[in-house]
Amino acid sequence: MYPSLCRFSSNIQHEKQYEVSRPVEYRKLIDHYTRFLKDCTNYYRILIQKLVSNFNIVELHPIVSQFRHEGNSCSTIVPYSIVEVAPDGPKFQSKKIKGLVFTAVQSCLIKLGDISRYRALMPARTKTAPKPDYGPAYGYYILAQALLPENGAPANQLAVLSTYSKDFLASTYYFYRALACDDPFTTASNNLALGFRKLQRDGVGVDGVEREDIGALTEAFLKMHAKFFNAEPFNNPSVLQLLEEVIVDRVIEAKFLNRLTFINLSAFYVATQREALNVEEFLFTLLDHFSLLLRLLSQEIELQPPSDDPASYITPVVRRIASSIRLYSKWLVVHHSQIPLSFWPQYIIAVQSVKGLWTKQSPPKSSLPLEEDLAAAGFAPLEALQESKKRRTKRDKARIGNRKKGFERLLLQWGRNGGDTLVQSRNQGSQHPNVEMTLRLADLLSDAIEIASIPVCYLYIHF
Repeated sequence: MYPSLCRFSSNIQHEKQYEVSRPVEYRKLIDHYTRFLKDCTNYYRILIQKLVSNFNIVELHPIVSQFRHEGNSCSTIVPYSIVEVAPDGPKFQSKKIKGLVFTAVQSCLIKLGDISRYRALMPARTKTAPKPDYGPAYGYYILAQALLPENGAPANQLAVLSTYSKDFLASTYYFYRALACDDPFTTASNNLALGFRKLQRDGVGVDGVEREDIGALTEAFLKMHAKFFNAEPFNNPSVLQLLEEVIVDRVIEAKFLNRLTFINLSAFYVATQREALNVEEFLFTLLDHFSLLLRLLSQEIELQPPSDDPASYITPVVRRIASSIRLYSKWLVVHHSQIPLSFWPQYIIAVQSVKGLWTKQSPPKSSLPLEEDLAAAGFAPLEALQESKKRRTKRDKARIGNRKKGFERLLLQWGRNGGDTLVQSRNQGSQHPNVEMTLRLADLLSDAIEIASIPVCYLYIHF
């Protein structure tokens, strides 16, 4: 007994000296687990390389080349400079084969993200160990989402990562994105319900990271959605008042407002799919948010001195609300039949204000997708709800972004650069910010003209 006690005391002194709080055997187990995760990472990266090279999928070459830049994170990774295509491999692939390869590669990327997350969650070996780094996991998940945005699995994993940092706005956004797509991740609904319960019990808890007014808006907005999700009465005017204040005071960025917009549209879509009883009530709430942005837009345009240059009307407030208005506008194109008459007067006022910007010239058209186009890829609320699987007509899809040849390549490049996790990201080859803003306003006018061309629509008579 006494010798064992002496050894135990010696181990405690050794652990205190080297700031280690776990037995040696446990640390060895952690080392074995780390090597196992590195081997798994190597396996899936090589599998992706073989899939891309053997089937000669040129579109996926950038993913393989991406691993070369990340090779330092795992010592066993083979650095890939170029993709070597098999000599007997086919020069071209059918759409079916490409679809299967894309699905397999996305599955591998999700697994790579999970492995990176497990590595970040491993217990620290010393008290001075750095905080967990979830950056690699975010990168894999975003890349997987950009590859096949119709699949909700990557968005669910992004939401799980957001819960680690207690970013309730981001987790709510990603859980809803996991549900509001053609191939939803159904478990995200349970995760969303769990997050809302924690939110109602503990609040947002920004811990001084955000400004007080932004924190108040975030908490009020998310609690409103929690009550809506649970079919409870919710108070909308307080959210609208807080939202208007932070926009007018210019304390939020366009990305923050875009996320609120995506959450609103997703919540309405999910509730419609669930046939919730309070869908109609939330529709009025969604339109109140849209109407607020339209009113702010028309006010900003009217306050500016007359000018022949549309860019002169791009104020700081317009910069913050233009992309969200465009998202709402694309949603309105395919859901105009559900809109009550009380909404249209404010919409007409805003559209008439925008129309006055181009009195001597035609409104421009975008040749490249804008930031929200890429973020909205695979977003089901921008597609018309259909009971049957008939082929969608041209009007059944909101023409968000440029869906011509090359969009998928730009989307993948956007994902490689961090996607919508970045505070502010720019597309390669994108226009000047003022040009982009004028394109957004011109697109709003184009959508209004399209809606007005529908004989059964209220706008047909008044526009």
